[in-house]
Amino acid sequence: MALATQRFIEQNGLTDELQLAGSVCGDGPYDLMSTLMYYVGQYKAGKKLNMPVVMPLILKGMCDSNPYMTDHQVSDYIKPQFLETGILDWLNEKNKTTDDITDAWKEQYKNGTTADQDQGNGYGSDYFHAVLNDDGTSTLGKMMRSETLDYFSNLYDNYKDSYTSASGIPLPTHRGLMEDLHFALESNNMTIGWQHQHPIFMYHSYDVTVVPEVNRERAGNTIGDWVIKLHASGYLQYDHVGSGRQFYLGLEEFNAIRALANAPLHPTKEDVSNIRTEYGSNSLDD
Repeated sequence: MALATQRFIEQNGLTDELQLAGSVCGDGPYDLMSTLMYYVGQYKAGKKLNMPVVMPLILKGMCDSNPYMTDHQVSDYIKPQFLETGILDWLNEKNKTTDDITDAWKEQYKNGTTADQDQGNGYGSDYFHAVLNDDGTSTLGKMMRSETLDYFSNLYDNYKDSYTSASGIPLPTHRGLMEDLHFALESNNMTIGWQHQHPIFMYHSYDVTVVPEVNRERAGNTIGDWVIKLHASGYLQYDHVGSGRQFYLGLEEFNAIRALANAPLHPTKEDVSNIRTEYGSNSLDD
């Protein structure tokens, strides 16, 4: 949200009115394509998705609001059996936290579902074993339709060494079910498509698997001189929620806010470089 807000303010000439000094961004999915490529790489390495709710959440957002996705629905990309866990209803209701959803999936893996059991609408105790792990996690292979996994696996194979570079992954040359999702994800890329005018402090914990560090890597390659990378090594034992909590309660965020408070309203790249140098000794990565 911080990076999207900064982009909106800068693109609409609101810097003076709102006194924008810059932003402090933490563990954000600035580039959804790079995030998905990371997930594919994890899947190919035999690793699980620690917070599988992210995929239906992204896809629901795309299908609900992105113009490229008006003719598509989440079930075009995710296996029906995974959706039968009730995930889309939970997202619409907004009553469950991500931890609540993980706990619900653990329970479904163990006991199935008992809703309307008298009418035969429940699922047996092993029904969700095909799409869930016993700890409430999943994998891309268990969640995604084969067509979805094949499309993005092919992209990963072709661009695994360059998808976080400034050039990234080329857009499709035509429209289609998977191509439209590709277009939609890239249209939400916060790291490209605007002229930056203020410093962006960017924190990311290296070991986060939910919103991976490739987001900051891509931002550093596309936004370049306006990005100031905040120190993350103290939070290696945490994943997304834990590392964010520790950061926003810690010294690094305080130093970033102090830097922005002292920054000129219309900084140059040299000003940003000076900020990077001044705060680099105690709060920044190389």
